[in-house]
Order: sequence, then structure tokens, then C-alpha cells
Amino acid sequence: MTITQEKFQRKLGREICRLRLKQNKTQEQLAGEIGIHRNSLARYEAGADVPVIVFYRICNALGTHAKDVLEKILPDAAARIRAANGLDKKKEGASDAAVSD
Repeated sequence: MTITQEKFQRKLGREICRLRLKQNKTQEQLAGEIGIHRNSLARYEAGADVPVIVFYRICNALGTHAKDVLEKILPDAAARIRAANGLDKKKEGASDAAVSD
């Protein structure tokens, strides 16, 4: 299943908003933490294209990883990538345990 850029941006914006609200932060607070204007954050949450460096800063400020956000909004793509690399949740856990021994 292919996702359009516009749909991806909307989903990303909604997820950023959800994570921000989960931490009871205002747009003003989060924007100040990452060094952008509140209006820019409002545009990103509404579906405007988010620069990669800003996305990275948002994730850090919200205490999450960019990978986790992308996997949440693109679960089919994440599953295809794991399958293409021969990975799944069970194998990842098993290999992690083997490495730590």
C-alpha cells in the first residue's frame, strides 16, 4: 500500500500533536524547547512538511525516537522492512539475548 506525501504529513502532524498533548505541553512550550516559532509547530501539526532536523528535535523533546514515530504512522512499511531484512519481534528479542550473553 502506497501512501501519498500529503497523507504522510497529516499523519505525522497528528502524531506529533498526540505526543505533545500526552505530555501536557502547549505548542508554545514545545516550540520554545526546540527553538522554532509556535506558528511553525502549528503548521507541522496541521500537516505541513516537517524538516528532518526539526522532526528529530521534536522527538527528542517529547522523549521518543523518530523510528518509533515512523513505525506508528507507517506500520505496513515497517513490517515490510523487517520482513525484507529477515527480522521480526521474536527474532529481534532472541538475537538481543544472544548478544548480551
